[in-house]
Amino acid sequence: MNADLLTHITELGNFLVLATISITLCGYFIMIGLRREALAIFLGYVTPIAVIGVLKISFYTCNTDLFGVVSPSGHAAISMGVLGMAALILVKISRGVWKAIVPLCLIALAIIIGMSRVILGMHTLPDVILGFLIGTVIIVTISKIILTYQSNRISYSPKAFHFFIFALLLICGVGISYGVHLPSEDLMRSVAEKLRLNLEPCDPPL
Repeated sequence: MNADLLTHITELGNFLVLATISITLCGYFIMIGLRREALAIFLGYVTPIAVIGVLKISFYTCNTDLFGVVSPSGHAAISMGVLGMAALILVKISRGVWKAIVPLCLIALAIIIGMSRVILGMHTLPDVILGFLIGTVIIVTISKIILTYQSNRISYSPKAFHFFIFALLLICGVGISYGVHLPSEDLMRSVAEKLRLNLEPCDPPL
């Protein structure tokens, strides 16, 4: 697959792009009266960030290589958390193409984003697999806690105007955030370096 295309794909898993997607989804679900779903999307975004952040700092602190995992993939975890949660919600509340094809496309996109990291040499395959597992566990946990209703209580059929607004906001948001990078990786490495120097957590016990 073309390297430029893979670079564009992997950019869709960027922290800010996924923030835009999750905010747009939250706003859309609130607009159509689905507040639980909006909360689930929000948690599907912030929870993987917290988990991956802690894990990355831990791995960086001691330069850990655990079964090939050297830096758990945030792109994989957050993509699965946001897109996977959106897919699960659509399966629960919708019908027709929205219940079948769209959720499969969202899951496929999350997987492609994760695998692009491996192909481009930015992560190992175990890094990405761990990221997918973290995202999946978070989706299941959040759905069990928040999305506890019976799926037949809600029947989602998007109104053309609402969907147009959603699509417009999503395109504009992704367009603005695409290619913009925050120094989050450098920040985590800096925190890990301070922990290594001040706490010496990697030194073997005497």
